[in-house]
Amino acid sequence: MMANSYSQTQTQWSSVASASPEKTHPIRSGHQAVRVGDAQLLLYGGRDDKNQLPSGMLAFNVDSKEWKEVPQATGPAAPLIGIEGHCMLPWKEDVLIIYGGLTNPVGSFTDTYHSSIIQYDIKANFCTALAELVPEAPSTSTPTSTSSSNSLIGVVMGGKQPLASEDLLRYCRFCASGGIWNDKLFIFGGMVDKGGVDGELTNSWAIFDLSTKQWVKPAENLNMGYQPTARFKAGATIWKENMIIYGGYCAQYRLLDEAVMWNLSTCTFRPLITYTSQPPAGLPSVPSWRSRAAVALIEDHLLLIVGGMDTHDSRTGEAWVFDLEKSMWVPGPISCLPTALSAHSLTYFPSRKLLVLFGGSDDRFGPVGYPLNTMFQLSLP
Repeated sequence: MMANSYSQTQTQWSSVASASPEKTHPIRSGHQAVRVGDAQLLLYGGRDDKNQLPSGMLAFNVDSKEWKEVPQATGPAAPLIGIEGHCMLPWKEDVLIIYGGLTNPVGSFTDTYHSSIIQYDIKANFCTALAELVPEAPSTSTPTSTSSSNSLIGVVMGGKQPLASEDLLRYCRFCASGGIWNDKLFIFGGMVDKGGVDGELTNSWAIFDLSTKQWVKPAENLNMGYQPTARFKAGATIWKENMIIYGGYCAQYRLLDEAVMWNLSTCTFRPLITYTSQPPAGLPSVPSWRSRAAVALIEDHLLLIVGGMDTHDSRTGEAWVFDLEKSMWVPGPISCLPTALSAHSLTYFPSRKLLVLFGGSDDRFGPVGYPLNTMFQLSLP
């Protein structure tokens, strides 16, 4: 039985079948999905069952249960190439911001880091590159400022053990944590491209002003205080003026027993949850450490965490709820998934109180996983 099997009245996940038997759900893992309006989900990126990175976007209607292929985007940053490990975040109405990740250029035998911040206008189906981060060899010298809007002026680095220099912040990131608040893109952690075969994990952070299309420099005398562990593949969501960063892998692919609250107004961090084998009296058991879980903010203050890789290097279907206002794990109405998953998406439709979970991978090929076309939904009471 799941450790947080709260009650017999839990709301259960139900499987969602495609409206067209001849056109099943696409197979995807490591993708991103975003709610658009009251009834549509946009999906971009991820790997399929052939280990390929399909390009372009797909749209799913939660009422008709139909998938539609979005026509190829136009604009200076088009087409939308195949990618994984990226961030796709809603900004203004009908505008998405896409950042980072890995791609596989045509004719290449290796994956390379994606290097743009892209603004995607949904209605116009139009892509614009807000910043292009060009990979270069690491340097121990201070980056030279330029007048280009793509320069790294003001990108600051946090961390107990910074990488070689601020120079490394010009590199693209894979599986970083990202969020948008106050018209700014906030980026934390991830695996950074060093120009070689393997990347390096970082706990550095950067801020990009989406309105001015410039990197932002916080105050010089900013007190950094507590610094989180370098990580990637962590879950992240925005709550008020904070980014909640949950779990992830640190060095040597060790799962983290750390969740962090990043105050985006003051650019300071603090530990949010400390996991213990013996939880305080009166509280439910805490979840195992987790990476590649799906997270969502529900009811304005509840952090929902579903699935992911656990401490046994296998996937789990457990669901947990953390009350951000009370800073405690609480009994909640969410049941475990019918299938253990990681690298899936979780999209919340607040007006419907509906959760839609899609894709991910299972344990058939061990930690690497096998991509799925699973879709579940759950209606909150």
